[in-house]
Amino acid sequence: MVPNLAVATALTGVQLARSVGAPVRLMAFLKDAPDNKLLRVTGPVYQFRHSRLRERLARPPR
Repeated sequence: MVPNLAVATALTGVQLARSVGAPVRLMAFLKDAPDNKLLRVTGPVYQFRHSRLRERLARPPR
């Protein structure tokens, strides 16, 4: 068990980055993505704006 929530959050970010290729600073990415026209945010839902990007990310890894 990790005693500090910030450390646990950081370790989770690193684990996601290693296992599925997510950005290490995932929350910062999600915060900036709508301004950069990558994501559309509706309430708690994030959706990729570009259909080609959605299709590419939906494909299984090679």
